[in-house]
Amino acid sequence: MSKPLHILIVEDSEDDAELLINQIERSGYNPTFQRVDNSVAMARALEQQWDIVLADYNLPHFSATAALSLLKEKGLDLPFIIVSATIADGIAVAAMKVGASDYIMKDNLARLVPAIERELQEAANRRDRQQIQSALRESEDRWQLALRGNNDGIWDWNIQSNQVFFSARWKEMLGYTEDEIGTNHQEWLQRVHPDDHNWLTEALQAHLARKTQFYRTEHRIQCKDGTYKWILSRGQALWNEAGNPVRMVGSHTDISPAKQMEETLRQQAETLAEANRLKDEFLAIVSHELRTPLNVILGWSQMLRTRKFNETKAAQALEMIERNAKLQIQLIEDLLDVSRSIQGKLNLRTSPTNLVPLVKAAIEKLQTAADAKAIEVQVLFDEPMILVRGDANRLQQMIWNLISNAIKFTPSGGDVQIQLTRAGDDVELHVSDNGIGIKTEFLPYVFDCFRQQNSSLTRSYGGLGLGLAIVRQLVELHGGTVQVASPGEGQGATFTVCLPLIKDERQELKFLSFAPSS
Repeated sequence: MSKPLHILIVEDSEDDAELLINQIERSGYNPTFQRVDNSVAMARALEQQWDIVLADYNLPHFSATAALSLLKEKGLDLPFIIVSATIADGIAVAAMKVGASDYIMKDNLARLVPAIERELQEAANRRDRQQIQSALRESEDRWQLALRGNNDGIWDWNIQSNQVFFSARWKEMLGYTEDEIGTNHQEWLQRVHPDDHNWLTEALQAHLARKTQFYRTEHRIQCKDGTYKWILSRGQALWNEAGNPVRMVGSHTDISPAKQMEETLRQQAETLAEANRLKDEFLAIVSHELRTPLNVILGWSQMLRTRKFNETKAAQALEMIERNAKLQIQLIEDLLDVSRSIQGKLNLRTSPTNLVPLVKAAIEKLQTAADAKAIEVQVLFDEPMILVRGDANRLQQMIWNLISNAIKFTPSGGDVQIQLTRAGDDVELHVSDNGIGIKTEFLPYVFDCFRQQNSSLTRSYGGLGLGLAIVRQLVELHGGTVQVASPGEGQGATFTVCLPLIKDERQELKFLSFAPSS
């Protein structure tokens, strides 16, 4: 049975709208849609329920950004995909920053339905998160009401004598017994956190001077064990006929759990904001890196078609096309590897594997790149065989990524050192360089997806910045660990991979004699 789908199309061409609907119908959907091409028509259409919005970027009297603004004005959170014949990378990224979910070129509509399904799922996930947060807020409100009734400590301050009565619940809240706390008001103030003391005193004095009708503050107060609790303090003063304050009565409520929750939510919001920033940076890098080799391929292809080259020049053109096609394939493979890893679909075909030829093969493939920068590659291992159980192709990829990374970020005339050693029941691969180094505060994030010490470096040196994230995934899939050390910027870095050795190498040698490692 075909699946229903309600689509609002912002498009001035009926033919283009029909093309989109035909593409969706071929994928098993039963779409109902409405086409609009101006703000008035769209505002009227938004009175109905829609699953998704598909919008051309530029219309004669309307635009995708105007349509996004209209959605925001009406407080609607709808998946919004730009489908356009032409759109520059910078404009596309800017549109996504203001609310667009994705953008698709009209000459590549094969991406349309997968993009729609992805954004519909993301919208469903957002609704689920909003429902959970709403439930948490309602639960917190109920909890606060109960807290006011059951967790209040009472205080009664005689301002003329400066003596304070504290209820048993007040003392219990701070961990004191009945006779362990004095009654002097100044002694109570000394328990207030130093960072809160000044403004709390100002709030108290303002109320006593009748500048505020009620006294209410949130501050920290020290418990018997030296820790601090967050307190909601409320009170009301009494004045004599001369207008002087003579007494003040109030309550203290322990709001520490609520403050902890508030801090947790703040940290989560910061984490989400950082994730969005990293996503935007990564989208810009992906767009740039995928387009760069494609421009070279298209440029040389057009010249081969329109100009007459001699045999040497034609061979050079074909070499450039092939090199950039391979580069683009590698970029796409890196993206696919990360996607498979996130989904848990990165599978290994393991067998007894000799690491030595894998390291030598990686060095041989990268020697040309090292020679181009006059980088000396030092190899420090002399054992002919070090056996691990793993996927030879994936281990080769991991080794190549580490050595390539060292060469890429080492300046001309620098050194890269590769060492393979046994360490008890493990083997350690050390790849060291004297290149650009890593900031100390960035070291914990080196192997994270979509994290870069400086995004401008990725643009300068090329690539998507996913190589080290792939290295960690592959190492961990082989039961190993990877670490990085660096004294700081400009002082190089050392990456260390630790993998478990095959314990009984003699038994495995029989296998290798019939099925040698690649």
